[in-house]
Amino acid sequence: MKKTQYTEIACYLSYVTQAINLNLIPLFFVIFQNDYEISTTKLSAIIFITFFLQIAIDSFIAYLGERVNLRFIIILSHATSAAGLISLGLLPGMIDPFSGIIVSVVLYSVGSALLEVVINPIFDRLPKKDGVGFVFAHSFYCWGQMGVILISSLLLAISNGAWKFIPICWAVLPTALMILFFFLPIPENVSENTVSADENPKHKRLGRGFLLFIVVMICAGAAEQGVAQWASYFAEKGLGSAKLLGNLLGPCLFAFFMAIGRTLMGIMGNKINLQKILTVSAVLSSVCYLAIAFLPSPFLSLAACALSGFAVSIMWPASLDLASSAFVCGTTAFSLLSLAGDIGCTLGPSANGLISDMLTGTPITEFFADILNISPDQAALRLGFAITSVFSVIMIFTLIRISKVFFTKGKATDLEGAK
Repeated sequence: MKKTQYTEIACYLSYVTQAINLNLIPLFFVIFQNDYEISTTKLSAIIFITFFLQIAIDSFIAYLGERVNLRFIIILSHATSAAGLISLGLLPGMIDPFSGIIVSVVLYSVGSALLEVVINPIFDRLPKKDGVGFVFAHSFYCWGQMGVILISSLLLAISNGAWKFIPICWAVLPTALMILFFFLPIPENVSENTVSADENPKHKRLGRGFLLFIVVMICAGAAEQGVAQWASYFAEKGLGSAKLLGNLLGPCLFAFFMAIGRTLMGIMGNKINLQKILTVSAVLSSVCYLAIAFLPSPFLSLAACALSGFAVSIMWPASLDLASSAFVCGTTAFSLLSLAGDIGCTLGPSANGLISDMLTGTPITEFFADILNISPDQAALRLGFAITSVFSVIMIFTLIRISKVFFTKGKATDLEGAK
């Protein structure tokens, strides 16, 4: 096996690290409410801080561009991820619980943000078999998400008090990867301004047309995390289920369908038309969001929540592949795309939580709850899903525009054609 293949495997496992960072703490939301009396607004703040920090760091890395030392950043990302997970298990019992949670969130969010902006350019520059792109690589995020949910839920079923030990156990993976990346070969950084047209004539340098891909990434992040961050809470509150059953029926099923979608599309590789499949994905996502909101049966609504995992599965990685097919993408480009995706990851779930809080106790929520015969709290959360379906709708129209500007025969594909 070539040394770069070990780097490729480490990249796959790094996506698992990111799955741990982003999907572990939502499993504890109900525990935080019951044990520490943390409100829904504060839970939304945890989500907001997670992705706000990623936005800030994405912006900083985009500014540095090719000056970034990829090896240093990838090692630092795993180090801070491990530190945040360990502190999540320790700090809430040592200081004010909410403050301890926030400190931990800050640490692993920094790690997640650094990981996002360097793992994509590292993976993109590795020699790989034909057809292996970001969709397949990001499937490891989904399988990691499933593993995090299943194993953590089983431990929580034994004892809710075990939650403090769970993040410490998960810290083993980023710690191991931190050590590995000291020795693994890392490809050289690439600048969008130094790649000649002769090297890859299909690619164009960044310009205003790149903004279309920024919009797509915002919508992709919002559509994905809008469900992912609230699936466990939705299952427990909507069905009145136990923690284990709620996690299995909510985020675990979501992650399973998401993993299936990415794996299937990743195996198909170059055989799929990215613009068409992304448009279909956005349409299906908007349908799932509305189904979550308006289906009368809680179980049918939860089924729509799970199926939305398949709908959004390829949005993020396929958008990266699509951008890479239109532009020379180095650290700056991938940082900007990650920045846009993280903005979406902040907007989607945060808007859902805030809208739900704002609508709680209002006449429209009471009316909606009576019609569907559900609790007012559940009605408020469902209305949040209905409103945030707008991100998928925006994505549909943006993809249509991208198809016309960049990928229609007879039209110029450079950025001057984007108006």
